[in-house]
Amino acid sequence: MNARKKRGFSLMEVNIAVFVMATGVLAIVGLFPLGMRESILSQMDFKRAMFADYVLNIAVAAACSTNVTWNEWHSWANTYNTLNVDINRGWNENVGRSSKCVPDFIWTTGESGEGGRLGEAISAYGNKQNTGFQHASNTRDLTYAVYCVVVPGFSDRTMGIMVRSLEMDTRKMSDEEKRRRLEIQPVYYAEARFQGKP
Repeated sequence: MNARKKRGFSLMEVNIAVFVMATGVLAIVGLFPLGMRESILSQMDFKRAMFADYVLNIAVAAACSTNVTWNEWHSWANTYNTLNVDINRGWNENVGRSSKCVPDFIWTTGESGEGGRLGEAISAYGNKQNTGFQHASNTRDLTYAVYCVVVPGFSDRTMGIMVRSLEMDTRKMSDEEKRRRLEIQPVYYAEARFQGKP
């Protein structure tokens, strides 16, 4: 009787197969945290862009209001306008008021009795973000900086409005930490042209 010898896998072949499989599985597993991180970052970018769009639309509409007088516009530009804005002052609802980095005719009612209500709009935006299923003890603070600049001279009728925001829990951060993190965030920018009363 002629017995045929059955040949199996050698130990070396089994080890190589296990190594190739393990490398593939580890590579796939390593992609999951990266995908989650990118997903979270894209959500944060989207929320920052939505907040900036919301703020800039209101600020530009208020600055372009025909009820703003040239005296309001020009006096703010001469008194408070600076490119070295202290974004460490006036977090949340107080931003812009304490450091005067946003004119009153944009932030509140202004001298004319009408105009912008940016402070109230941002406060309402923050309240809307903290309602619904997200409302809990770990609700995030709305931390942002809004500031305006007017370049004196030929273009003093054009105001640049900039917005930065943090989409993270800032309740336990110091003001210095908030300021440092805000400085590295992207700046969203819009321009408003004076259209008010001479």
